[in-house]
Amino acid sequence: MALMKDGAFAAGQFRLEGQVGLPHAGLVKKKVQVMSSENVAAPLRDGASSLGADMSGSFAKGSPGGARQVRTRDTYEYVEMAPLVFLQLVGDSRHCVMADASKGKFKIEDLSSGTYKLTFAIPDLGYMEKIVRIASDSVDSEGKVKLEFDFEPMGAVIEPVEREKIFEKAASAFEKGSREFSKGNGENAFKEFEKAVKEDDHYAEAWEYMGRIQVSKKNLEDAEKYFLKSLEIDPNSYRALEYQGTILLLKGDYMGARDLYQKAILIRPDDPLPRTQLGMAFYRMLELTLALDHLVKARTIDPGHFSQPQILTAEIFRTLGDRESVVTELNDFLENFPDDPKVPAIKKVLASVPW
Repeated sequence: MALMKDGAFAAGQFRLEGQVGLPHAGLVKKKVQVMSSENVAAPLRDGASSLGADMSGSFAKGSPGGARQVRTRDTYEYVEMAPLVFLQLVGDSRHCVMADASKGKFKIEDLSSGTYKLTFAIPDLGYMEKIVRIASDSVDSEGKVKLEFDFEPMGAVIEPVEREKIFEKAASAFEKGSREFSKGNGENAFKEFEKAVKEDDHYAEAWEYMGRIQVSKKNLEDAEKYFLKSLEIDPNSYRALEYQGTILLLKGDYMGARDLYQKAILIRPDDPLPRTQLGMAFYRMLELTLALDHLVKARTIDPGHFSQPQILTAEIFRTLGDRESVVTELNDFLENFPDDPKVPAIKKVLASVPW
């Protein structure tokens, strides 16, 4: 990176590089319990062995000795962490850059001077924030600012919950329910999920799916009961957190919705939906700066996401009297949702904005 003739750097000529010390050597260890029913050899009187008895160990008529048993086998998977970095210019909510941070390393280029808020997040473990100042007197001869720090997440750390053992009948019913759910057969799917929880009351995913089916039928009271049951078993049940947050948002419990969405973001910081919804919760609480923070991050992750964060962002900027930002957000919406039914109305709004 070259200096200008007067020894200064041009706008947008800075870059930020970082190296973050990750816990557990950058790997998440996940325990997986595999259960299977199998025929186990049992000794006969003559010392030989044979197969083919029922699960209680009693011999079936016409079958030789042996026992059918359920066995549990524990195994472990090591999954590489997938850290993410969000860099936002303090005082300009529209400026937000997202970057991967594989193995804790990240690089963000084409930065102008200013003060930035850096958010470093690891799904399932948490996030941390740092303020970074970038200016001609804080960069090296190549226009680079280098950060080195260890990952120390703020707030409660979300850790994966080891699943309860799930027996064959419950797992089989859940599998059938999942197939019916994917086909759009809600009634059939619900019956299978009911069978699953009758066999295993601690099947968090089955309770969650039952809640989702009730949401599709607009039975929010029943849905809430199922989501709360799922969260009681597994506080990190991501979809249950997201859906229950939305129910609380609709009920006007904005602080309760905020708390659930914040937990969901800790688990999956790269999903724009809970960020848009969290923006709505903060908006309803009149915390406009916090609302903009999450809405802009949602748009940065996926500007074409169905939650359409540009709409609420534009409304907040309208409330703040920032016409230029309103126009920017609405034009961004038109670019990403050209076939949306709201397009004619938004074009009318843009045509009427005074300059």
